[in-house]
Amino acid sequence: MTESSAIDRYIIARSGNTELLGKTPKDEAKVNEILGVLDDVRTNVSKLFFDKEYQSKLKETWEKVQPKLQYFEKFVGDKEWA
Repeated sequence: MTESSAIDRYIIARSGNTELLGKTPKDEAKVNEILGVLDDVRTNVSKLFFDKEYQSKLKETWEKVQPKLQYFEKFVGDKEWA
């Protein structure tokens, strides 16, 4: 398996706790949104690993991923489970 979002869902399914994928259609949509944001961050950051001139692209990459990380910060908030 090479598709990162498929791997995420596979791990959740294998855990036996499929409620992690959402109990309702609205929950499922939120999970899909979160997995999409994770994929956006992963895609942007992983490009740096294969770029010999990665240092010149750090600022640009940070500007792309910072809003995504702020989304997670807002989503997690004060939740104890996260």
